[in-house]
Amino acid sequence: MNAPLITAARLQLFARRSDYLAVAPKLEAAARRFGIDTPREVRHWLAHLYVESQGFTRLVENLNYSAKRLTQVWPSRFPSLAAAAAYANNPRALANKVYGGRGGNTGPDDGWLFRGSGPGQITFRGNFAAAGRGLGMDLVGRPELMRTWATGAMAAAWFWESKGLNRIVAQDDDERIRATLELTVSENEFDDVRDARVVYNGGLHGFDEVKRQLLRAAAIWGDE
Repeated sequence: MNAPLITAARLQLFARRSDYLAVAPKLEAAARRFGIDTPREVRHWLAHLYVESQGFTRLVENLNYSAKRLTQVWPSRFPSLAAAAAYANNPRALANKVYGGRGGNTGPDDGWLFRGSGPGQITFRGNFAAAGRGLGMDLVGRPELMRTWATGAMAAAWFWESKGLNRIVAQDDDERIRATLELTVSENEFDDVRDARVVYNGGLHGFDEVKRQLLRAAAIWGDE
């Protein structure tokens, strides 16, 4: 078997605020199971997860917003402070408001039960169900499992593989080594980050931060 790519020592360098001793083995096992097994694949996967999980420190979406912040994040849903007041600093009500009635959510509490979870921030009943099928688990009946490192990491790797993201971040024929690592990665791989981000979350939210984390990850998981 090949040497592990995601070790506690490497994860400590990348995400020093994380519980790297406990988290690294979960990420490594998930990456191996779903074929994320080259340095390039690993650094892209981890760069996305770093942004989604706030440096591998969160497994549950933060939905605790002030009324003012709600009008900024969801202006169409909360066009005024008055409209946001009932949902301010009320995560459960907010989850059911913004996630209810879509993504397979049909029950009155589905928005809360299937809020963003795991290091990949998988959201909605439909995605929990699909991940459960991919992992051979009942994640609709037990959504809390998604909010553990063991299952959450596996689900994040399953999602990456199921969306074909390894193929998106693969090396292109016209790539060249540049004068510095930063130039090599930015000129060769930032287009892959863009394409992967669109597939990952349907848009470019977090794109700039993923690029920054990819540069950091490349210094740790360089091509070997």
